[in-house]
Amino acid sequence: MNTKVNVLPSGVEFEVYELTGKQQKILTQNTGGMQDRLDKMLASVLARVGDKSKIDEEFVQSMRSQDRRFALLTARRFSMEGTEYENKFDLDYEYKSETEGIKKSFPLTVDISEFEVRGYQKPKIIKKEEGLELSYEPVDYSNYDEVINDSQYEVFLPKSGKKCLLSYRTGKHEKAASLVSKKERSSHTVLEMSNPRLVEDNDVPIKADLDKMPLYDLGLLRKVIKNCEARVDTEIMFEHPEADLKGPGEKDVIIDILSEPAFYFPSGVI
Repeated sequence: MNTKVNVLPSGVEFEVYELTGKQQKILTQNTGGMQDRLDKMLASVLARVGDKSKIDEEFVQSMRSQDRRFALLTARRFSMEGTEYENKFDLDYEYKSETEGIKKSFPLTVDISEFEVRGYQKPKIIKKEEGLELSYEPVDYSNYDEVINDSQYEVFLPKSGKKCLLSYRTGKHEKAASLVSKKERSSHTVLEMSNPRLVEDNDVPIKADLDKMPLYDLGLLRKVIKNCEARVDTEIMFEHPEADLKGPGEKDVIIDILSEPAFYFPSGVI
């Protein structure tokens, strides 16, 4: 089978097969949630990651979140290489019309050739005459065992005066977040995906109580996580077809196209 070699945001080389009917079947079967199906599909399409060639779902779940996303994006682009769908995705956004009371479709063409991709970083404290400055340095790995073993980084919280450990997000963190009910989701949910732990005097990390954390420190955590996590920006935003009838927070629609089955198998191709 044909394969495509590329480099993950973590810096590790990987290789993917073309998507076929097998992956289409996996993704469209009514078994498990979308993430479970994407995990299974990704495990079946990864030929190797670094020097690891035996890829299963457990390994895919241990991969960093943005590495997983980039591998999916690479597989899709490679599978449509040389076709009219190589750099575009024709999305049909379905919604219920408030004026007609029926389901309608809003067609939208997405250019997928310019998605932002950025690598992983670690925080770094720089000493200057005027004081300490928080900076970031890129991290690059040669094999995926290094990625998995280098699973966390630390940041000093200036308001509370404590050190906080944060984990790079993986498929397992995404899975845990997806199981949180809509009722229980809050601004804490995204932060908790990075498993913040405070290091006390005895050097034993304990889970951070975000309810008691000063707002300044919470803001710093969000900033550090945003800078340290890689970025594979596949979210698109567009105005709702009936935006005039929507409230202030409902006028725009945001969709992550990696969660759309039709993204991988454009109509008329397979």
